[in-house]
Amino acid sequence: LPPPTSHLPTPTSHLQPPTSSHAPSQLHRTMGVESPHKGASGSPRINAISKKLVYQPCTVCGWTLGIMFFITFALGVFNAGGLSEQSGYDWDISTTQAVINADMITSGESDVDDISISNSTERTDASYYITIQYNKISCNGENMFTPETVKAICETDAVVYNNLGWKGTGIMGSDKMGFCLLSNGECEQPISPSNLFYGSNHNFTCELLSDEEVAVASATLYAHLTTTAGELTYGFYVDKAAPTDGQTCWTRSMFKVGSPLRGYTGASSVGDKQFYKIQEWMADVQEDLQGFFGMKAEGFQALAGQSVNLGGVATKGGLDVNWFSIVMQNAEMMHTVANDTNMAVFSMLFVWFWIVMHTGSFLIGSLGMLQIVLSLPVSLFIYRVIFRIWFFDTLQTLAIFVILGVGADDVFVMVDAWVQSRDEVPYGGGSDEDEEQKLASKCDDKAFPVCCATCCCAGPCACMGHDPVRADWYVRRMEYAYSRAMKAVFNTSWTTAMAFFATAVSPIMPISTFGIYAALCIIMNYVFVMTLTPATIIIQEYYMEGTHGESSGEKQSSLPNCCWCCSGPNFGPFSDTVKGWTPPPPSKPEKVPIDEESKVSGWGVYLVLLRLPATSFRI
Repeated sequence: LPPPTSHLPTPTSHLQPPTSSHAPSQLHRTMGVESPHKGASGSPRINAISKKLVYQPCTVCGWTLGIMFFITFALGVFNAGGLSEQSGYDWDISTTQAVINADMITSGESDVDDISISNSTERTDASYYITIQYNKISCNGENMFTPETVKAICETDAVVYNNLGWKGTGIMGSDKMGFCLLSNGECEQPISPSNLFYGSNHNFTCELLSDEEVAVASATLYAHLTTTAGELTYGFYVDKAAPTDGQTCWTRSMFKVGSPLRGYTGASSVGDKQFYKIQEWMADVQEDLQGFFGMKAEGFQALAGQSVNLGGVATKGGLDVNWFSIVMQNAEMMHTVANDTNMAVFSMLFVWFWIVMHTGSFLIGSLGMLQIVLSLPVSLFIYRVIFRIWFFDTLQTLAIFVILGVGADDVFVMVDAWVQSRDEVPYGGGSDEDEEQKLASKCDDKAFPVCCATCCCAGPCACMGHDPVRADWYVRRMEYAYSRAMKAVFNTSWTTAMAFFATAVSPIMPISTFGIYAALCIIMNYVFVMTLTPATIIIQEYYMEGTHGESSGEKQSSLPNCCWCCSGPNFGPFSDTVKGWTPPPPSKPEKVPIDEESKVSGWGVYLVLLRLPATSFRI
């Protein structure tokens, strides 16, 4: 078996046209089989698409991008581009008995008249709470209440008590807006262990008490726990074993948040407008607490959008401090999800960089990333305006991570199919004389005035030395690459989309709608990768890689690289020609009969020495 020298790369092989592009490979001739790929797909539709992509790549790019941007703009016109308003029922399963019972109660409450007076009086309903728990770090049967721990508890509670929004001293854009529970027009004193030591109405100045003062107050507390009434009153401050052990290892404070807020009627519930106003204030309280304990994120964590130092611990006076509120929990969850979503920016930059490195083309990398990103709003338009599904929450935005991986893979498949077509589709011999005359007529100088826009939209004729044979070669290459990539990308996209569509049967509404939206993103990305990407490849080949040189004895175009008005470098997988190169005449493959043993050996060598595409020098 002759050595397949044409398959071995050389340091400059990516700049020279491979022999196998224009004549049958030595391997095919040796094996006695005809080269299986001629570029003809056998489909008139794919042939017509290929001609459109080759002769008018900028037109295809312009229309595709125009449609993408138009639909994205239409989202704003239909007011369909934002997140939907959350409610407390989004994740409920409507068919479960618990949810049915809750719906019955809610429906019954909405059907009766509200006769309560408190619901219309500002901040008289205790709707939410902030609980602060103090755990003694080292608790060995000793009383946790010491002058130092009592002072630490008081100072921590003072962070919330002294916040501008607690009593109301001008916050949230409304004068004297406050959030504390009101009793007779005054803020109720927080339920705090410090009240047992400083007095029930102290103002949280938190001076250091003497050992004797703390011991007396502690003895009074434990004495009250010996009676049922005292346990009901003071049991809030101690752990379960305190009445029998005479000491406690933890205690807690509670701040009651009142509603309705000023300007509202009726008590607040999770997810309503009052809830989000209270959530905004509690976010400010949480920042104060994090600052008090030195837990605010710094350095890289702050740069990454973290609000708290993930390694920080709230400790003071020998106490481990934890705080909780359902409102804070909701805010923290939303902040975490939003921050993780922001990491999509890093993902997009990395994927863009990798596409550029793999293809060797800044243009293909940039437009490939653009089509991936714009498939999201286009899918959202179909999802909301056509399918009439209006729920769109943070969960749906996570589809960007799915589409980044799938979209980049699709671009790689299309680009590599085009690169492979250079080796598999022979130059010349693809058109009859009538077709070549039609191509030649299209390449008339009179038909294409010398200007950038006309040249770009004219296709190869005006910028490739008026070579109809070469133009036809590009059509057959595109036909080969398009039909090959279309099947591969369709199969992967269809199976992935069906996997997401399968989640539509989930009774959990956010998961069901996420599957529908993600499937639409996969489908739209497939549509765009089969229109914008091949047109971008042709633009890269024609106008940015120096393929405008002389060929077949024709004169060189008067406007090389006319779309960009400069001569592009020869690098990347698209540099299959160099300026001034003249391709050899087309030839037909030969059939050389050989025995079966040699045929098997030949296929083995072929698999071992399988030519890498022109992208082999890339990362």
